[in-house]
Amino acid sequence: MVARRCTDAPLMGMLSRSRRGQLKMFENIGVMIVFFFLLAFGMNFYFSVQESSLKKDFAKFEQMRAVQVAVQSQFMPELDCSYAGDITQKCIDLQKALAVAGTTPERFTPTFGFANIVLSWYDTDFTLTAVATRKVTVSPAPVDPWVSVTLYSNPKKEKVDNVEQESSYQYFELPLVVCDRNCDPSIGRHYSFALLKVKAYD
Repeated sequence: MVARRCTDAPLMGMLSRSRRGQLKMFENIGVMIVFFFLLAFGMNFYFSVQESSLKKDFAKFEQMRAVQVAVQSQFMPELDCSYAGDITQKCIDLQKALAVAGTTPERFTPTFGFANIVLSWYDTDFTLTAVATRKVTVSPAPVDPWVSVTLYSNPKKEKVDNVEQESSYQYFELPLVVCDRNCDPSIGRHYSFALLKVKAYD
């Protein structure tokens, strides 16, 4: 019996060391699981913050695209108020605008892409409306002092549930003036407040 106890003692020591080793290993595995869980949580949080930041930046970029289209259209030589080389800033010649409204949009597609540009002017005495109605159809009829004409229209369409609809867009209004009579100061210019309304599609 004494001999059996002597031989059992190293075996018991080995078993207790083995259990301690297993516990140590499970502790390490537990620590690694917690570490990877925290790492995954941190990465998920970081990427969600980055995604919302990117969405804000993209929205700003799209808004800037609408501003860019408005500014580009304002400074088009086809629309500027110029007479004998003298250019009036933030002004659109109504007769030129009506001529542009009668052209095909393909001509301006490389410049504006998917966009919609409408010129609306405020005309209380209907002087400019009389000029406009002789050239192209304007909306609405000259009862409302605000009159609009579409300068460029190339809307982006997308299919949702097999129904084609207008894509999302950013909207921007640029205040300026319009003048008639070819902006000739010798004849006498007639100015009116106007808005250049731009939709820039995403």
